[in-house]
Order: sequence, then structure tokens, then C-alpha cells
Amino acid sequence: MNLVRALLALLIVGAITPVFAADWSQPATLDIYDPAILELLDTDVDAIINTAWEAYGDGDYEKAAQYYLAVLHVNSADEGTMYNLACCYGLLGEPELAADFVKRAYTAGFEDVWHIENDTDFDAVRDSEVFQAGLAEIKADFEEKETARGNVVFFKEPVFLRGRVYLPPEYDPHEQYPLVVGLHGFGSQPDRYVGLWKRFETVDFIYVVPQAPYPFMSDIDTVGYSWGYGTATGGLPVRSWEMSQDYIANVIEQMRSLYQISDVFLLGFSQGAGIALSTGIANRNQVTGIIAFGGWLEEEWLTAAQLEHGKSVRVFLAHGNEDAIVEFSNSQDAYDKLLGLEYDVTLHEFDGGHSVPEDVIHLVEEWMRAEPEPAVNSENQAEEEE
Repeated sequence: MNLVRALLALLIVGAITPVFAADWSQPATLDIYDPAILELLDTDVDAIINTAWEAYGDGDYEKAAQYYLAVLHVNSADEGTMYNLACCYGLLGEPELAADFVKRAYTAGFEDVWHIENDTDFDAVRDSEVFQAGLAEIKADFEEKETARGNVVFFKEPVFLRGRVYLPPEYDPHEQYPLVVGLHGFGSQPDRYVGLWKRFETVDFIYVVPQAPYPFMSDIDTVGYSWGYGTATGGLPVRSWEMSQDYIANVIEQMRSLYQISDVFLLGFSQGAGIALSTGIANRNQVTGIIAFGGWLEEEWLTAAQLEHGKSVRVFLAHGNEDAIVEFSNSQDAYDKLLGLEYDVTLHEFDGGHSVPEDVIHLVEEWMRAEPEPAVNSENQAEEEE
């Protein structure tokens, strides 16, 4: 940890100033009566993590590394932050630091070896001798552990999953309201994503955020969730994505049983945007529109027939042109594909990274309230021309 402390001292003095008021590596020297000691507990770790995430999304990997180091100073056993820091060093072209932190992340509990091997964040250092040696060390240890643990098997079983619902301030149970289903990104959870309603100027809809079904340890010893996760080392089956689509469709039906619902919109971010697109298209009879921030269209999660016949669903794509996590080209490709299939689709490019800007949310509000464009039927159009 000497490297971490040295980098912290050089890079992030001021990020969490109270931490440096004492020599935490020497517990016997701490003054247990010093009020400044308690300031460590007041460190807003979530704010530091969010700043790191935003910097990473904007492609400012040095700043992201600074703030991830600050998180590790508070909790040196956080494997998710160690891995994110390794990614930053990989993107900065620092093979020794990338290898060191990816090994630390693995030792701390980040055992998704397939993800480590295929993560494009390490492309700049992957062929280096030191990174290859570190990866080989991890793979050998993992294979030994897997042999001792036995084979992975998955069981399909219905469970209750929690979510959050926000009702309009002047909610009237006798009135109909649009339903907005918020689909959070990879590693997030309903308690975080439900706050997105605050960015709307007028909350005249019911907002529900279901929890994605697959948990894993994220950030600083908290649980994050994924809509599906397939790897070559015992990951979830591909069917998990289709099951998540069914789950979201079921959430809509359950909300209809509890409230009077008119239109239904899916509002997804990142991985949530990907599952929003596939779910909305696959369930075109339940969904009015799809709003996808920083996502992509995964055609493998849809049949050709679903993709062809889903054009009754309106689509709003928004993506930052500096997104370093999910490249802007993913939304451009989705737009081109859906436009070619004659969908009513809008693509909004904004300046920034992997985020959901408030000014773009205001555009989404206008789009939700606008009358849909008339669908173009190529067969009918040909008949009229004849």
C-alpha cells in the first residue's frame, strides 16, 4: 500500500482532507480524543465514487484514478474500485500499475477472469510482458480454485425483487397517468436511479424503478445489480437477458393492476438502455416509447420478427459524444438500424460523457408529450404510388 499512499499524497490532497490529519498506517500514534479523527467518518464516499465515474465516462482517466485512490484510502479492500483503478491505468498506458491493481482486485474478490481478459480498457497494455505475467498468474490461480469448487450450475426459480415507486405530487387514484419504467445501469440499484425524477421539470407520471435480478459486490462493499451477465467462466446463460425482458413486462402488468396507467415508457441508462430497447421492441403491445441514454441495440436479444414488427414503439436515443464507456457509435448504429426498419426514432447527440444530463431530460419530456409521427408502411406506400 506504500504506492497507494504516495500517489494519494501527490494527486488528491484536498479530495478528502481529514484523512491526512493522522498517520493511519501507525494506529498506536493516533489520538483517540482528537475530534478530527471523527471527520473520517464524514467522508462522502458516494460523492467521490460518482466523481470518479463521471471522470472515467468523460475520458479523464487521471482524474478518475485520483478519486478511485481516495476511495481505496477509506476502504483498501474494495475490489470493484481496485479493478476500476486498474482500468484507468490500462487506458493511461501504464502496464505495471494496471497489472498490480488488477491482481489486487482479483485477490480481494474480483474473480471474473473472462471479463479481465476481454476488457478493452487493457488494450494498450495487454501485450506487455508484465501484464501478460499478471494475467497468467490470475488465470492459474482461478483454474485451481474452480477445480476445487466444482462445476457451476444455475437453477431457475421465481423470487420477489424490490423496487421503488414515485407518484406525482398531486396524485389522484381516480386519474390515469403515464408510467415511466426506469431501468438502471450495470452495478446500480433502484435507490439510486429513482432520483432521476428530480431532473424532470414536471413529474406528471408514475415512475417505477425495478431492481435488476443479478447482484454482485460493487463500489465500496455495496451490492450492485445487472440485467444479465454472460461469461466464458461460469457466467449466466444467454437466456438470462430474455428472462429480464419478461420480468420487465411483468412489472408493467403489475403496475397496471395497482394504478390506472395510460402510456408506458421505458427509460434506460447504459446497460439499462440496452435492455430497454430489446424489452420495448419485444413487448410492443405494452410499450408506447423507449428512452435510451448511453446504450446500444443488442440484436441477439431479439428475434428478427420482433425487430421487424416492433416499429409501433417510438424511440428516443441520447448519447454523449465523449462517452468513453459506451461509445457514441453504438447509438448511431441503433438509430441507423431502426430508421432503416421505418421506426419513429430520434437520435440526440450531446456534448459530454456517460451521463443523463438534465437539459436532455427536458427534451425527453417534450418528446413524450408530442404526437407520434405517422408510421410509414412501405407496402401501402407502394400501392398509393401505383
